[in-house]
Amino acid sequence: MAGLIYQALKASTAWNNLSVTTPLLVPVPLHPAKEKARGYNQSLLLASDLAAMTGWTLDSRLDRIRETASQVGLDLQGRRKNVRDAFEWRGENAPERVVLIDDVCTTGATLSECAMALAGAGAKQIYVGTVARAAGLQRDVGA
Repeated sequence: MAGLIYQALKASTAWNNLSVTTPLLVPVPLHPAKEKARGYNQSLLLASDLAAMTGWTLDSRLDRIRETASQVGLDLQGRRKNVRDAFEWRGENAPERVVLIDDVCTTGATLSECAMALAGAGAKQIYVGTVARAAGLQRDVGA
């Protein structure tokens, strides 16, 4: 699946920017309780495989700082409210160029909140790589 993200990134107009200066790969984090119950973080697995393919550095300093309800069944407004202020970059400033990795983009609410946390920590260019997106995606332009 990470190969699909890699191929999409290479085919995108962003590839010229990504191939000039190595970006940092950042997986969308799960809350620790959810990750423990599930046994894995699918975004971390994708980002790890993508790091192996590209040689880019994987960094998991983006944290989900509060538990959120499942996004399933929520509309765009409900999803935005559910994940608002749920993410934080831990440690030093975020690098200028980041590729945020998630498995699926439904409305973009989670990715937008993650991007805002990264931008607040100093990231200047934030790209997103996902395996799938919802058909008829209603874009969240919050970040």
